[in-house]
Amino acid sequence: MKGADTVMSSMVEYNDWLEEECINLAQKGLRTLVVARKVLTAEQYTHFEQRYTAAKLSVTERGSRVAAVVESLECDLELLCLTGVEDKLQTNVKQTLELLRNAGIKIWMLTGDKLETATCIAKSSRLVSPNQGLHVMGNVSTRREAHLELNALRRKSDSALIIKGDALETCLQYYEHELMDLAVQCPAVVVCRCSPTQEGKQASLAADFSIEQFQHIARLCLVHGRNSYKRSAALSQFVMHRGLIISTIQAIFSSIFYFSSVALYQGFLMVG
Repeated sequence: MKGADTVMSSMVEYNDWLEEECINLAQKGLRTLVVARKVLTAEQYTHFEQRYTAAKLSVTERGSRVAAVVESLECDLELLCLTGVEDKLQTNVKQTLELLRNAGIKIWMLTGDKLETATCIAKSSRLVSPNQGLHVMGNVSTRREAHLELNALRRKSDSALIIKGDALETCLQYYEHELMDLAVQCPAVVVCRCSPTQEGKQASLAADFSIEQFQHIARLCLVHGRNSYKRSAALSQFVMHRGLIISTIQAIFSSIFYFSSVALYQGFLMVG
């Protein structure tokens, strides 16, 4: 069993039917899964086992040789069925996204799902408000195509951006600054079909915060974040006023004693 993507569709029969049904399920926000099989005779299995064992015992390029042996079986598979699994959102995901959006916080979503699935999830989870438009960036593989797509995005205002991982990589290669300037102006950005290098294999370890429940982000940002901002602002004002007072009194003291370099405040007093 493998994900019903372009890789799996090239291994099984009835590719046209499979691709059409995958799109239909993806438009409903379901995760597609293809189930296929291949019947091997005893001779075929023995031959495969010998090649697989030899590849595993290779001293050089072991991984590529093992993958090549396994790939030799992944062809002309018999298609058994196609399933669509619903991803259930956590508690209060829609309310949290809507609250953050109303607070002026822009959220970007990176996913490996298909374009249709990512679009449906963005709408159902309220990542994109009902009155906002969607700009789906098409396939981009050349510099000219990237230029045309960016110009089309520039003409649209207040539209969420939905872009594939390969198109994102091409745009970043030729127009990195232009893409970022346009992306930060979008109310939301959805990057679908991300590769493992774009999502990060250990995002939880690389992130500043790791939260089990998405709904906790609202209280973390809007309550604790606001309190932290107010405390930092009060502390910065205190530091500035303290510096002004100390500097002013020191300047007056020096002017009275003919601008001598004598310090008015002793070290222990400054520490206090």
